[in-house]
Amino acid sequence: MNPPRKGKVVIPAITELEALADKIGSEQRTAKYRALVLISAWAGLRWGEATELRRGDFNADCSVVTISRAVTHHSGRCFVDVPKDGKHRTVVIPPHIRSEIVAHLAKYVDNGPDSLLFKPARGGCYVNDCVFSKDVFKPAAEAVGLQRKRAPSWGSHAWGGRFIPSEVGESRWLG
Repeated sequence: MNPPRKGKVVIPAITELEALADKIGSEQRTAKYRALVLISAWAGLRWGEATELRRGDFNADCSVVTISRAVTHHSGRCFVDVPKDGKHRTVVIPPHIRSEIVAHLAKYVDNGPDSLLFKPARGGCYVNDCVFSKDVFKPAAEAVGLQRKRAPSWGSHAWGGRFIPSEVGESRWLG
């Protein structure tokens, strides 16, 4: 059973997401996390699912990703298991971020199929959500005028699988 939610889930507006991703991508120290923000939000991935992604989880043109693992942290240790719902799934990557994923793979990810998409900045086994929030998300959010203290857990609350023509336009499909 999942613990009760601590607060209301607040999903950034699309313009806020784009500003945040642009800010993260504009700084050499944080640029490698731009794709993490985009794929988490647009594909509706939970934190542990996104940070456990590996090169081999994507098909050749990065149009589909298989979600079969997630990482959690307890008592200073990393645990990899099936996703939270206990099921593997495939997710279609929205067309407007596919080139970002391809570029990320080329620039930041080792060639082997088991290579992690997102390497932790401070060492350790995976990108830690608290460290990411403190070192990457919060400074970028403040720089673009967002008042959030921690990165959202996008999960099912994000735009993946939804179509919002009033905000995005008919040419941008959301999952």
